[in-house]
Amino acid sequence: MIKVKPLSPEDIDNKELSDELVERVNNLIRMNWNGHSAEVILDHITCLHPYQKGDWRAIYRLYKEYGWDVETDFPGYCENYKAKLIFRKKRK
Repeated sequence: MIKVKPLSPEDIDNKELSDELVERVNNLIRMNWNGHSAEVILDHITCLHPYQKGDWRAIYRLYKEYGWDVETDFPGYCENYKAKLIFRKKRK
């Protein structure tokens, strides 16, 4: 008998983030804080949660709700670097 239930079609759009993932993002922000901003590579956020790899948008929205100015930085054509989120304190 299986212990884990398969994902249902109704749950596919559920973008709840786990406490573990939010705690990981918090730690990455602290570790990368330079006094003005923190650049966090998306792969570092999602390496423990590959099923949420494409759900960086939920992280983006959550931290914006909590008062951060969050910017995305994805490599463009012929650029070679890892995608990242940049966290800054919102200006008043």
